[in-house]
Amino acid sequence: MFMINKQPIVGSERMEFTRRDTNIAKGLFIVMMLVHHLFYDYDTFGNFNVSFFVLSEHQVVVLAQYFKLCIAGFAFLTFYGMTRKYMSIPRLELNRQVVPMTIKKYISLQGSFLFVYVFSLLTALLMKEDLGALYSNGEQSWLGYGIIDGLGMADFFHTPTLNVTWWYMSFAVIIICLFPVLYILYDKCGMILVVAAAFLPGALQMETTYYGMCLLSMVLGIFAAKVDLFVKLRTYKKGNLYIKFLKAAWCMILCILSFQLLFHSVSASWYFAVAALTWTYACYEFISPIKLLNIIFDYIGQHSMTIFLTHTFLYYYYAKEFIYGVKYGVFIVLLLLVCSLLISVVMDLLKKVLHYQSFIIFLQGKVVAMYHAARL
Repeated sequence: MFMINKQPIVGSERMEFTRRDTNIAKGLFIVMMLVHHLFYDYDTFGNFNVSFFVLSEHQVVVLAQYFKLCIAGFAFLTFYGMTRKYMSIPRLELNRQVVPMTIKKYISLQGSFLFVYVFSLLTALLMKEDLGALYSNGEQSWLGYGIIDGLGMADFFHTPTLNVTWWYMSFAVIIICLFPVLYILYDKCGMILVVAAAFLPGALQMETTYYGMCLLSMVLGIFAAKVDLFVKLRTYKKGNLYIKFLKAAWCMILCILSFQLLFHSVSASWYFAVAALTWTYACYEFISPIKLLNIIFDYIGQHSMTIFLTHTFLYYYYAKEFIYGVKYGVFIVLLLLVCSLLISVVMDLLKKVLHYQSFIIFLQGKVVAMYHAARL
């Protein structure tokens, strides 16, 4: 979902925040999401007598609530990656390509979701779910609600959904469409837009929605990409252990600050923004250079979207006893992660067999061609 195609130049001092670095950050955020969903509320796991070793239940619940920052992390990475993509295109050509690029991004996102939706629908039928009852409201057609859900827009229209965590799809579609607007505004206003994004959500009472809570995170994604923030920070006095220690200390301070912002009724958008930026940088500075860790989180990040779309069926709908039955918090997270990864791998194999990605590329080309033809 969130990609940057450039690769580091071998044998050069030049560094870049690559697609792999993005995947590593996505991998960390998706693990945070699993912890958040599994343990953010006592009612979710309280009947299973879960053990957390050195931490108390209350400490785990508080940590899981803090990990809600993963939402802002994904929004931040989306805007960072799309900004780098826009920056690679000459201005005149970019003006021509804004709509086609948005169309392609939407089709790619929707194509990934639709495959999982069909897979999930078949699973629900095998589990003898009453889809007619789920997708109905009095006399209204359940098929219409199913189509809206399949388009990932159930949360936007407040209609029934097969999976409660699919609300993020509506959010993802909206922010993809919102990105070109914020990108152009940043080009015109610069840091004024950052300041506006910091104060407007609270002033306009927008922080009751995820769009308001994530606005500052999204704008900071544009800012960080424009100024190449992470590379500048990582290359600053590279190799100096004292500076490395100071960077780690600042990351810890900012993480603590974002934690305090969450639990002391300060602007939610500030907590999200500080946390998203800090954790992304910490991944790049401290996880990306470590071979085993970067391989693990890179692999998880590659499968992050399917993990997000399917994990709820396991821990919430169909296999709750199995997931929570291992009793220990760390093993519960690992079990859910491994099971979700296996589902993602199977789906990827099915996509290859069906040449699904080729179909998505073909569809993107056709829709963009129709757009250009309509403009003539």
